[in-house]
Amino acid sequence: MYLETDAGILAGVSVPTTVGTTKRSITDAPPSTAEQETHKRLEQLEENDEYNEETFSTIFKRLDAVEKKIGLGKYEKTKKVVSPQLEVES
Repeated sequence: MYLETDAGILAGVSVPTTVGTTKRSITDAPPSTAEQETHKRLEQLEENDEYNEETFSTIFKRLDAVEKKIGLGKYEKTKKVVSPQLEVES
């Protein structure tokens, strides 16, 4: 319709004025309860991630020490039989 009337449809419509109105900034408004809760949950997730990283790092170091002590995993030194004539040491 706009194109059909060559913008004539808007000829009688006035544009609202912004004189006397104030813009609200995001920083002017206090954060809502939902925003505060979201921010709090985000902080907790970041703290938990650091804790989880530290915990898993400790677990992997301990597991590696145990494997080394008892000769398992990458520290295993057994002969694997590939075929009856060929033995491979890992």
